[in-house]
Amino acid sequence: MQLFYIQQMQQHGLCGELINMKRICSLIILLIVLLNFASCKATSQVSLFPEMVKYNLFRSDSKNEFSFNINVLSSEMNPKIEFVCAEGLNTDNLSVFFSNDTFDSIKGKRIENSYVTLLGVHCTSGYEYTKINSMKIRINGTESIIRFKTPIENTFVSYDDHCFAQRNMPIYIFPQSFVGNNETEYVFSIQALKNTVVKSFDFNDFLSFYEANVYINDNLVGTVFDVFPIELKLGDILSVKGKIKTRSEDLTSKENYYLNLCVECEFAGGNMTEYYPLVATFIGNINDAKDFVTFINDKQKSDT
Repeated sequence: MQLFYIQQMQQHGLCGELINMKRICSLIILLIVLLNFASCKATSQVSLFPEMVKYNLFRSDSKNEFSFNINVLSSEMNPKIEFVCAEGLNTDNLSVFFSNDTFDSIKGKRIENSYVTLLGVHCTSGYEYTKINSMKIRINGTESIIRFKTPIENTFVSYDDHCFAQRNMPIYIFPQSFVGNNETEYVFSIQALKNTVVKSFDFNDFLSFYEANVYINDNLVGTVFDVFPIELKLGDILSVKGKIKTRSEDLTSKENYYLNLCVECEFAGGNMTEYYPLVATFIGNINDAKDFVTFINDKQKSDT
């Protein structure tokens, strides 16, 4: 009988040791997982480039909604980026949601140890004019502030009347086509809906025409720099054909631009400006993404 009790106690002791060993192993495994997770969080890098967004847009299509893209480089494929709040003018009730606007040809492609994301920033404001200087965001759970070197400015405009109808008005181009790169000639043309005087024909910000000629009904009348003001009769077609350049040497042509072509006119003793939106974003395919990553890496090396 005593031998039986001794055997039972030995067995229970052995089981207890096994249970303790299992608990220790489980704790070790959990510790390893936590350390690996912490290491991954520590080494994960996500960089946003708000300084390369150039947005000053007058728009009539939506009273309080507007969007733009911020380029993102990250060491992980899908960083979690969330909006917290914004600072600026009329941003007190600004709501923002982010989307992944990356082209399929770029998604999941690792370029020089980085993944490229085109972060869509979709804003809804309660005001006709909104200016954003900075945003507080959350990246993988950690709060951070991004600042726009050039504030985001969105303005709603409404028209009671129009002086012009669009004939040929590019709305989406690429900075790669600007002067100094793959120089491209663009044609912008409008048709007069009434007798009017065109006082100016230019971009409202960031960009300018370069070697641009003006035509009325296909007849050359001068350059965009010296022909205005010029009279148009009802039905006349005014066209400007020329190249585009950046206004400032600080601009690299790798920015994302959101602006207007503005036509200022005078009719019936009054003045008005008609605004035509123009977007020029740099990353459109995998080669553009590679150029952008190389540009950023070279810039960071030169800054150190």
